[in-house]
Amino acid sequence: MNKLSMNTKEIELTAKWFTTVTNDLLLLLNQEGQIEYINPSFERAVQYSLSEIKNKSYLTLVHDQDREHTLEHMELLKKDQFIPFINRHKRKDGTYYRLHWVMAAISESGYTQAVARPIEYSNNDGKAISARTWYNSFYDYSGEAAHMFDLEGRVIAVNTAFEKLFGWTAEEMVGEILQIIPPDRQYEFDQAKEQVLNGSRIVNFQTFRMKKDGTVFPVSVTYSKICDDEGKIVALSAIVKDLTELVNTQKILEQQSEFMIEQEKLLHNISDNINEIVGLYDIQMGKYLYISPSYERVWGSDLQELYKDSNAIFDTIYAEDIHKARVFFQTPCDSAKELEYRIVTNSGEVKWMRTKMTPVKDNDGTVIRHLSISQDISTLKETEQLIKKSDKLGVVGQLAAGIAHEIRNPLTAVKGFLQLLNQETKTKYADIILTELERIEFIMNEFLMLAKPHEEMKMEEKSVTDVLKEVITFMSPEAILNQVEIITEFTDKPLMVICEEKQLKQVFINLIKNAIEAISSGGQIVVRTMIKSNGFICIEVEDNGVGISKERVERLGEPFYSSKEKGTGLGLMVSFKIIENHNGTVEISSEEGHGTTVKILLPIVK
Repeated sequence: MNKLSMNTKEIELTAKWFTTVTNDLLLLLNQEGQIEYINPSFERAVQYSLSEIKNKSYLTLVHDQDREHTLEHMELLKKDQFIPFINRHKRKDGTYYRLHWVMAAISESGYTQAVARPIEYSNNDGKAISARTWYNSFYDYSGEAAHMFDLEGRVIAVNTAFEKLFGWTAEEMVGEILQIIPPDRQYEFDQAKEQVLNGSRIVNFQTFRMKKDGTVFPVSVTYSKICDDEGKIVALSAIVKDLTELVNTQKILEQQSEFMIEQEKLLHNISDNINEIVGLYDIQMGKYLYISPSYERVWGSDLQELYKDSNAIFDTIYAEDIHKARVFFQTPCDSAKELEYRIVTNSGEVKWMRTKMTPVKDNDGTVIRHLSISQDISTLKETEQLIKKSDKLGVVGQLAAGIAHEIRNPLTAVKGFLQLLNQETKTKYADIILTELERIEFIMNEFLMLAKPHEEMKMEEKSVTDVLKEVITFMSPEAILNQVEIITEFTDKPLMVICEEKQLKQVFINLIKNAIEAISSGGQIVVRTMIKSNGFICIEVEDNGVGISKERVERLGEPFYSSKEKGTGLGLMVSFKIIENHNGTVEISSEEGHGTTVKILLPIVK
């Protein structure tokens, strides 16, 4: 036999000798909870030999009232958690023997190894609470501070870890009322004790305890009950865990959390007070994690509805833009992208929006979120439209100058030779031809105004009311012919403006003519005047004709754009230009089927 085999045999003999002579009770259970081994001390305690109870379920030895309690601790043991406890075991003579389990563990092969100590009672009533072995060895196997106390709160036993944690010795504590509970926490102790007395087997909570030197520190306390042979609760067992380090760690985390909260508040303050709408969308969750409050100001919609349903945004998008908007918002992107689209607010206002979307990736490069910034660009779009109109007007002006110049030269020659021809032939048609040539010349002069609008303008102080009356008198025959009634609502106050009378008449004639053409028959045109508080005169021409769609209203005044089948769009464009040269503005509002209203604002003479 080699030296290694001799050492192994010696270790086995020593272990066997130790299990034989120790007063501790040793128990070994197999994976099914059946008894595989008990040492001689255990045999003496329960009065059964190993051969009599081997392969029997351990729970058959446990008192019926303690089985559930024992199972709870066995389940905790499977999770590598062990809390010392006490249960009763049936002896061969029919009596019950109380064991205090001080240590247990599960081996690699799944066997349960446990160490217990016997408890013997004796007190004035004949039902013992204290045990001769508790004073020196209670919970010595546990690294946590532990103590036992009776129902009056008097200490029965404490372990070494308790002495180290609280600073009191066992001799100072045993027999005395618990001194480790701060006065302001006494109610917690009473509530926990009441829970145990009312049936709770284990009560755990976090609180504070006090050391001998008066230091108060955070702890976790676990209470469990101790019963006599009749199942009556006679004492409580407590385990105290110091949470000082944990609380310090939590304080650091709380400080970091407070810093993060302040940073979030700063970001929220920024996003809450900007006009742009900031949104963070989670792709996997399919919802917005954050949307800045400016959404409600711009969109005019409830922010919470968008949090509930991210698709609610599509209910506000203009019908013609909804397809490209769905593709933009619902298609994941690897790089930043941008889209311009229109929305319709709850009030019916149409706004232009520009949204820039940037992907947010995780550590693996997978796009998990979208960060979007949306901006109201309605004013910018209006400016762009004005620039386009101005560019078109410039082109038309140049075209008009060229055409007028080319036509006027031969027209002058034709007119001159026609006059000479008339002197020689005395034809009756010469006057008619000359009249029509003068009409063509007048039209060319008006057309030339697009290129040189300020030439030959004789600005004089005139009454707008008088100008309107003359125009209405001139247009009345055409109105009667189309069965249209012209109604006037003029203010009594004098309405004097600086204007070129002919051009102003041209504008009014154009507006009334358009109104007549918009009415099928039997309609009305209301022409009214009023003075605004901002120092302007307002002239309104309102009809109850077919009306114009909002999309077409936006384009009125553009060169070569007309709502009429054979219109050129130059009539309104010239009218807009004339009013602009008079330092005024033109506003057109219309609704299909409900007529059109044109408002002209001109500065009043002070």
